[in-house]
Amino acid sequence: MSLISNYIAELELIKEQLSKEKPGKASHMKLASIDPDRFSQYHIPSADAHDAAVMLLIVPKDDSWQVIFIMRASHKDDRHSGQISFPGGRKETTDPSLLDCALRETEEEIGIKKEQIMILGELSPLYVFASNHMVYSYVGVIDDSTRFTPNEEVAELLIGDVDDIIAQGILSITLTTHRTTLKNVPYYNVQGHVLWGATAMIFTEFLDVLDKIKAS
Repeated sequence: MSLISNYIAELELIKEQLSKEKPGKASHMKLASIDPDRFSQYHIPSADAHDAAVMLLIVPKDDSWQVIFIMRASHKDDRHSGQISFPGGRKETTDPSLLDCALRETEEEIGIKKEQIMILGELSPLYVFASNHMVYSYVGVIDDSTRFTPNEEVAELLIGDVDDIIAQGILSITLTTHRTTLKNVPYYNVQGHVLWGATAMIFTEFLDVLDKIKAS
């Protein structure tokens, strides 16, 4: 992790901020595709919700941060098929913890071993009604020389520049999903692809964490 050593001060600030109270719902609401009342209704975890964990990987690059996203391969039984997400998946009984789940899935999906990731902390949990999963998100950093080896679950690996995404701002679009058509859906543009839904909500909280650091 040769390049990471040049960013230790910045990474320590992110780590410190992630250890504090996080904005959670306030961040998630910014990218919600439904009104506040319905958001509150649909984001209360069900009793039989499955636990899942994802890894928000950042990479230092040219005095900015890049974030690793994946476009999931198309599968008829996957409600999030073809969408942009973070590496991750459902917690298995063999996973000692949710963090171990995120690390395992990250290695399986994009070939990054846990020894290559410096864990900075955790974002707020988010209940995803569509798939009945309680998603726990971890933030890690890898060196810019790290090589990716995506598996068959990944249609495309995307690297989004944080400054570029922020500069474009939150956009809106009409989306046709497998169940309905959604109007005025807030999203981010990541290399010409639409980042929306739960992943966009999680990413927004990370951006708000960075904003808190800048404001302090």
